[in-house]
Amino acid sequence: MPKNFTAIGCLSGIPTVNLSAGCAHECVYCYTKGYSFYPSEGVVRVYRNSAQKIRDELSRKRQLPRRVYFSPSSDIFQPVTEIQEIACEIFQILLERGIEIVFLSKGVIPDALWSILEKYAYRIFAQVGLISVNEAIRRIFEPHAATVAQRLAQIERLNAVGIRTTVRLDPILPGVSDSSEDFDALCAEIAQRGAREIAASVLFLRPGLLSIMRKIGIYGHRGPILSRKLRHFLTVSTLRVGWISMRKTVLPRRFQQRSVKLFLIVCVRLRVVINSPSASVAVKIPI
Repeated sequence: MPKNFTAIGCLSGIPTVNLSAGCAHECVYCYTKGYSFYPSEGVVRVYRNSAQKIRDELSRKRQLPRRVYFSPSSDIFQPVTEIQEIACEIFQILLERGIEIVFLSKGVIPDALWSILEKYAYRIFAQVGLISVNEAIRRIFEPHAATVAQRLAQIERLNAVGIRTTVRLDPILPGVSDSSEDFDALCAEIAQRGAREIAASVLFLRPGLLSIMRKIGIYGHRGPILSRKLRHFLTVSTLRVGWISMRKTVLPRRFQQRSVKLFLIVCVRLRVVINSPSASVAVKIPI
């Protein structure tokens, strides 16, 4: 499979596929911007031979993987026609061989893929990223991703065709999208679309993201208002971690705890089953 450059514990043992380095969605909080292979803002390098490489690799395997995950370091449905066409081809290759697919996206699922999704719904697990139902927040932090309305419609359609769909509130943006009103609105909207599971985590800051946050706060179309909301991000400390002296910037724990506490309060009020009450939580909305 195309190499996975991330070390994500929850994906341990699951083959992962990235169809590009860089992503046309250009979400300002994206952790991959801190990776050495990140090509730079506005650049997307497409792995054009991905489908053939996967086909060749599967032909050599004695035992096929149970499932494959798309994509830890990019978005499989970013607005790049070539990437979407490759994605459709790879989905067909995997599903025809009985391999399950898990995908996470904040993009628009191409029309050409829906017939495949409907045919193999029992082998597909969808995750739709949605940080807020406030379109103004989406425009600032996810400038080229699908609109809130498009994603809500996709959640409803995925559920309608029988695909298990989880909504990923990833990340919670302290000071921006972490009020009880924000959580109430998001949970109510996705529940109306048939979603029964939601996962959430708090923003993880890397040094490169701080400069981007500052730039948005000063020059973004919300100007000083957003700058004030991002005050917590702009005052976090930088730590030296491990023998390699890797620097990473983290949000103060009290802000992480505050966001998670508010989220869990909303879950309790909505009678949501809480699986893991921690800084990264996964919950289920009862039918």
